[in-house]
Formats: sequence, C-alpha cells, structure tokens
Amino acid sequence: MAEMAEPTRLTALELVCHTPDLRTGWLRGGERADVYRFARSHADEFVREMGAVDDFEAWLTAVRAARALDALADGVAEERVVERFGVGPGDLESRVERARWLLGAAAALAERLGLDLPVLPETSERL
Repeated sequence: MAEMAEPTRLTALELVCHTPDLRTGWLRGGERADVYRFARSHADEFVREMGAVDDFEAWLTAVRAARALDALADGVAEERVVERFGVGPGDLESRVERARWLLGAAAALAERLGLDLPVLPETSERL
C-alpha cells in the first residue's frame, strides 16, 4: 500500500463513514459508476484501498456518504446535498451528528496515541 502524503477532510470522512456506527444508506440505481469513478480519482485520499476491502459495495456506499458530508462541509447548502444525494433532511442531520461524534472520538484516540491529525477536529468543525 502506498503511504498517504497528508490526510484530507475526505480521508477523515471515509474513515468514520465506514464504521458500523454511521449508517450510510445504499447506492441508488445509476450511482454506482459515478461513485466508483469518484473513488478512483480520490484513491490516494482514502484509508482503505479499493481492491483491499472485504465488502466493496459497503465501501462504495461509505464513499458516497463521505462525499455527501464533504460537500456539506465545503459549504454546499443542505437542500442541495439532500437533493443531490437523495437523503432525507433528518437522515442527513443524523449523519452529521454521528460523524462529528466519531471524528471527536478519533481525534481523542489520535491524541492519546501521539498522532498529529488536525484534520479530524477541523473536519468536525466544518460539519
């Protein structure tokens, strides 16, 4: 596995979206190819390698959720994220809350392990 140069906000979001604590939904009809292309173009930002995941479909779904949360963190209006990713406003709010909690837990763990990962709290704040 190639070493990641610097974790990004997308790295942090993929990390938390691929946990059992953050339900990410499912891929809609024609979304799979789009998410796959996105994942390939951002492969160097992900914790998991595309070919090394046990459940590829679940990982793609996590990438889709990370992409939606990244758009929100980037300032895209909630209504636009809801429309673009086909998620209900309540579900999106729940995912944001859960992602922030998981990012906080990951930041605390990183600090305890002596890892300098400012992207974790920064991503939580952006959400």
